[in-house]
Amino acid sequence: GISTDDSMNSSNDTTIRRDTTTRTSSDDEVDKLKAELVALARRADLSELELQSLRKQIVKETKRSQDLLREVTSLKQERDSLKADCESVKASDKRKEEAKVRNKLHFEGSDPQVVLEELDYEKDLNSNLRLQLEKTQESNTELILAVQDLEAILGQQRRQRVVDVPRPRPCENNIEESRRRRSCTSETDEDDEDQKALDEIVKGHMDAKEAHVLERKITDLYNEIEIYKRDKEDLEIQVEQLSLDYEILKQENHDISYKLEQSQVQEQLKMQYECSSSLVNVTELENQVESLEAKLKKQSEDFSKS
Repeated sequence: GISTDDSMNSSNDTTIRRDTTTRTSSDDEVDKLKAELVALARRADLSELELQSLRKQIVKETKRSQDLLREVTSLKQERDSLKADCESVKASDKRKEEAKVRNKLHFEGSDPQVVLEELDYEKDLNSNLRLQLEKTQESNTELILAVQDLEAILGQQRRQRVVDVPRPRPCENNIEESRRRRSCTSETDEDDEDQKALDEIVKGHMDAKEAHVLERKITDLYNEIEIYKRDKEDLEIQVEQLSLDYEILKQENHDISYKLEQSQVQEQLKMQYECSSSLVNVTELENQVESLEAKLKKQSEDFSKS
């Protein structure tokens, strides 16, 4: 009877030791799995920090892109300001030229208001440089025709004066008639010569004055055309340079936006992959823990039943 009790006690001790060993091994596996879960949680926290850092970088790049857009807008405004300055310079040059013409006309004794009104009228008709040149040529032709008409009128007046000269009256005797005829002929010749000289002086003065005014007007208009051409060329160069700068900035902005989009896509894919792999690992570990817990529970139940 004693040996039977000893064998039973020995068997019970062996079973207890085996259960204790099994339980200890299961606890170790559970602790190991919990440690892995903690490590995965830390990795998830690090991934969240990296995600926040990427978000900050995205915000920074977006702000930089907005700064570039503002710089482009500023360049556009600077271009418009340069165009306005060019127009202001042209207007100032126009006023200076008009002041020069006014001063010249003042010293020459002409009426400056009439000539300035005529110049303003011609400038209003000339909407561009080619039309201005054509209108100037037409105006010159009209002035030449007016001078020719004036010469014709003066010639007609001279002929009319010659016809209207009074004839000498008949003399009572041949001597008196010859004397008076010579005297009348001499006076008529002198009057014709005086009238002719006067006409030549008037004609020369008017021709010289008209030619001088016409020549001055043509010179001023050609100078103004050259000024407009230079201003136009300078403005075109400035516009081309600003357009080139704008295209360069636009291309740089496009490249930055493209790189930013590519970086965002790559980071999103990377984060999705890391998150999905982390979730898979966590799920697998949780399943293993549940399996071990179920196994441990079953073993405990079996042990309790025995």
